[in-house]
Amino acid sequence: MNVNIKWSGKQNFTGETINGQLIPISPDKNEIEMISPPDLLLMSLGSCTGLFILPSAKAMGIELADFEIRVTGVKAETPPKLFDEINIFVKFVGNLNSTEANAILEKAHEKCFVLKSLNPNIKINNFIEIESPLQL
Repeated sequence: MNVNIKWSGKQNFTGETINGQLIPISPDKNEIEMISPPDLLLMSLGSCTGLFILPSAKAMGIELADFEIRVTGVKAETPPKLFDEINIFVKFVGNLNSTEANAILEKAHEKCFVLKSLNPNIKINNFIEIESPLQL
């Protein structure tokens, strides 16, 4: 894995992937076209978790019609304002029960390298919602 981060003035940066994709980065909330580093971390965690949801469901013989992940972080009040907690909300659309949904998410977490790379002191909270697929 390889990325390049180039300073672009003030506290702004441009991240570039090995494939040439450019990501504008800034901690300034007024820079609405840019993504903050904490948001990038939460997006990385959510997308990494998502990568392993479908294979985990398939291994259990469960077909999902859809799923969506929302990730929120709770940061400490004092510097360096590390994440104390991260909440992962997953909405599954399919014919499954809460036990199966929890098992799918746990299997995805076991394989998510981003989650495994985080400080183990961060409390990870999982929240699951299940929606039945629409019947036509």
